[in-house]
Amino acid sequence: MESRVIPLVALALLVATSLSPFPACTPQGASALSQPEETLTALLPGDGAVPGWKRAEAPVFYGPENLWDCINGAAAMYLDYGFRLVVTAYYATVDGATAAGIEIYRMETPLHGFAIYAAERSQQDRFIKMGVEGYLGENVLNFWKGPYYTKVTSYRGGQGAEENLRKLANIVADRIPGQYAEPEALRCFPLRDRVTRSERYIPKDFLGQPFFKGGYRVDYQAERSSYQLFLVPDASPGEAEEAFARYRENLESQAPGVALEKGEDYQTMNATNGTTVFQYGCYVGGVMGNTEGVDARKLVEQMVTNLKARNHSSSFPRGRESGGRAGPDT
Repeated sequence: MESRVIPLVALALLVATSLSPFPACTPQGASALSQPEETLTALLPGDGAVPGWKRAEAPVFYGPENLWDCINGAAAMYLDYGFRLVVTAYYATVDGATAAGIEIYRMETPLHGFAIYAAERSQQDRFIKMGVEGYLGENVLNFWKGPYYTKVTSYRGGQGAEENLRKLANIVADRIPGQYAEPEALRCFPLRDRVTRSERYIPKDFLGQPFFKGGYRVDYQAERSSYQLFLVPDASPGEAEEAFARYRENLESQAPGVALEKGEDYQTMNATNGTTVFQYGCYVGGVMGNTEGVDARKLVEQMVTNLKARNHSSSFPRGRESGGRAGPDT
């Protein structure tokens, strides 16, 4: 993850000269806004929405074709995570004493909004209630809500910086309609030994396998072991069975001797490298990593039991899951 702290000398120069915090994000001529651009613009604070603050320049938009012009180092990951459009806007106080930038990323679905947020947070962050969840750094406040991932950056630290970040972020969060929560599928993962805020959704080539189109992953830490549980939804039981078989072939190619067991309503395989995988209905899931002292079979049984308890022999809507959404998809 790139540093979230902007050098103070650069911040002072930026504010003193009223330069944009997005030097590469310069409009290439005025034109009518598209409907997605209008939707994003409506989420931005207007002049005076935060007393003493005003928008210092027109919003700038970037799509998949030119995202590299705005976030070159991270563009490829954002595109893999369902990026659709971003708006950047620059704000300053009326006395010119300080400035801030806002970036609102529109992802494909609320699930993709969670995915990109979770990919960039870390356990060392200071988490706050903003949207579904947010975190504060020395001069940044990032949060997600629905299909939107928002970043607010203060271009001068010190007293009042956090308050300004919260005020600007609150306006954006309040303007995003609907109620959201973390993806429902994460409730199927056991709680014991679970590493807080290690939950991830990777929407493409999960575990490096092209036949796993997207999957959930959670870290676990026990006394003598560090391992991960995962869950991959497929569109049908047939697709899940095919993916299960292909993953078995992959494991066999690495370490021959994968043992297959078939139960009444789900099947499992145990690889010699300690990986245990199951297929139940539309799902493939399992345990991988250092599982010393951990009963992987019981973990699999618990995950299948949790899926059954939620009547999910059929899949969570892959790529469209809202994570407990109530309200319109904007």
